[in-house]
Amino acid sequence: MAVEAKLASHSLKGKRLRDQIVQDVFGYRKHPDAQALFVAVYDPMHVVDNPRGFEDDLDEEASAFPVRVTVADG
Repeated sequence: MAVEAKLASHSLKGKRLRDQIVQDVFGYRKHPDAQALFVAVYDPMHVVDNPRGFEDDLDEEASAFPVRVTVADG
């Protein structure tokens, strides 16, 4: 399993953060040693609107390469 950590901020939120995670998924899918990806997003400033919806949009638990995204605020 690959693990990616992100720090949400005023310069990294919303679409930009989502795009980075999508790129990470794409990259890790090609990695020979990665069979799944866990992404931890730390959001201490609460810049991610609707964190549960953000997670649900990016989670891919039923795919051949499972992806789990979790947003935490501390």
